[in-house]
Amino acid sequence: DYENNLERPHVFWLPSCVTADVSILKRSFLIVILGLQAIILWRFMNSRQLIRKLLLIIVLNGALLAIAGTLQKLSYVPGDRVKEIWGLWDAPEPRYFFSSFTYKNHWSAFALLCLGGALSLAWREISRKGALAWRQPKLGICLVAALFIGITIPLSGSRSGTVLLLVLLTLISVVLGWAATRHFDTSFKRLTALVRTFFACFLILGAMVWFGLNLDRETKSEAFGNTLQQWEKYQKGSPPMRYYLWKDTFKMFLDKPVFGHGLGSFRALHPLYQSVEYKRERESSLASAHRKLKPLTEHSHNDFFQYLAEIGVVGVFLLLFVPTLGIWQNRKSVLSVTPDWALVGCILFAIYSFVDFPTRTPACLLLLLVTLSLALKHASLKKERRGRQRHLKNERKVV
Repeated sequence: DYENNLERPHVFWLPSCVTADVSILKRSFLIVILGLQAIILWRFMNSRQLIRKLLLIIVLNGALLAIAGTLQKLSYVPGDRVKEIWGLWDAPEPRYFFSSFTYKNHWSAFALLCLGGALSLAWREISRKGALAWRQPKLGICLVAALFIGITIPLSGSRSGTVLLLVLLTLISVVLGWAATRHFDTSFKRLTALVRTFFACFLILGAMVWFGLNLDRETKSEAFGNTLQQWEKYQKGSPPMRYYLWKDTFKMFLDKPVFGHGLGSFRALHPLYQSVEYKRERESSLASAHRKLKPLTEHSHNDFFQYLAEIGVVGVFLLLFVPTLGIWQNRKSVLSVTPDWALVGCILFAIYSFVDFPTRTPACLLLLLVTLSLALKHASLKKERRGRQRHLKNERKVV
């Protein structure tokens, strides 16, 4: 009867706010305060060395969580009295938690950001010091941390995270291959070096993914089994449940596209837009659940569509304008031969938001904001330093 009793009076082009309860507003206060830390870091971080130290702390934190999560994953024995997360909290779905995260996809999004930071620091050491960088502990620490963090993404069973990890590894292989071409003078030798380096790097990095997949055979079997089952259903004309969920969310957005229905309104209003196909798929997936099916859906598993439905085109524009402007102004750091891998990690996180809801997890959202702020500030300070050096060089020429 929830849908029948739900009233939704609103004007198409005016802002509104509909929530299932006011607790979401109280939870938002903490997220806003955490988000302000990114602004504070941008304002007061005026040392590139200090920024790199903070990035290293973030990477080490991610590595420790990865190691603890791996040990926990390999030693976990299900039980009615077992609290899955550090023995302190119950996981909503024991099959899908990893480390301190209740959901494996959110851990994967967090890990991709940490990986970006580790690669950024390691790449800088190699590009500045060359072979001498291998004698410094910082490079080894970053690479070992990246290895541990990277392995945990396929180990967690996150298929979307593994796909994005493969995208990142492919980019690394391409960049390394391109860098190898600098040592040759003919086109044939450059092409040969590019292809050989690319395949060598991809095989080595791919072995890391394969190792992570095979650490837990049960998780691997479930991931491949779910993928095969979804593919067979798709061939029979039945898309995954998320397709219907995304379709319903977009229909909700089209009902009020300018300002949306209000932040936090998705859970309250989504039952009005649930299609018959989504209800059928959801009932089927929860047939063995220990609780009765509720019409409320917390997240659309597509942050972009959900934000469009909740805050409209105007809200999403305001939300994305500043980060997009910052990345555009420092686009050379992303598109160069030696990209800023921390920014690449942020971009992969943004892509992840199209197939899941990582920004709804405070830890992921905070790390995204902090990493983006630090990476853009580092690029900005680097640009200012080059400008000063160019100015001094011109002054010396005049003298």
